[in-house]
Amino acid sequence: MDWMAANVLADVVVGLTFDERKAKGGNAVVFHPQNPQVLIWQDHVPKAVQKYASSLGKECEVVALTEWLKRVAEDAETCGLQGEELDRRSPGVKFLPVYELFSNQKSLPKFDLTKTLEVSEKLRNVEGIKEEWIENWCRGWMAQF
Repeated sequence: MDWMAANVLADVVVGLTFDERKAKGGNAVVFHPQNPQVLIWQDHVPKAVQKYASSLGKECEVVALTEWLKRVAEDAETCGLQGEELDRRSPGVKFLPVYELFSNQKSLPKFDLTKTLEVSEKLRNVEGIKEEWIENWCRGWMAQF
């Protein structure tokens, strides 16, 4: 997982935009502003989700993406809701096509961050995702239910 906070990403992009390096010889300058501190999903997310859910006295099952997609699609078909009512009940329905594309790939493309890290001190100093952040995201998601 290579996410970063939107405000941090914005700072990185602004810094890269105003960098004085220019394309030479007609070549484009391309940067990949993603978090270089990758978090391994299986090592952290299930633990953080379970910790937060149990603090609420709730149960939350962490499943593979393919299983989650199957459950969301089945729920959308059987719940009898449509449009905004369905979106409120199951927000993931809107993103099923995108998530299905991800699930069909063996792995997502890996970008070479070498040049981006050379240019962006902010990106070099980005923190990796912390379990507390995952718990906070869970808090926001579970507050809806």
